Amino acid sequence: MDIVSLLLWILNIISLLLIGRALISWVDPGYNWSISRALYSATEPILQPIRQVMPNTGMFDFSTVVAIVLVQILARLIVSAF
Repeated sequence: MDIVSLLLWILNIISLLLIGRALISWVDPGYNWSISRALYSATEPILQPIRQVMPNTGMFDFSTVVAIVLVQILARLIVSAF
């Protein structure tokens, strides 16, 4: 496995974790389940800086969508660079 494939694999895993967190937040918004806490711990370091620069939109948190878009842009940049 070359470095590009590894980076793309990592970015895909990050995207899946972000999607998983968004989906599980609908059924366990308090992060009471262990899987919810694990997803929170894995994705919060990515989402927190995005929340700090985004304007407050009330009850909707668009940081997950922004993070997924940024990860996909990064993946496309990596593919086009190599």
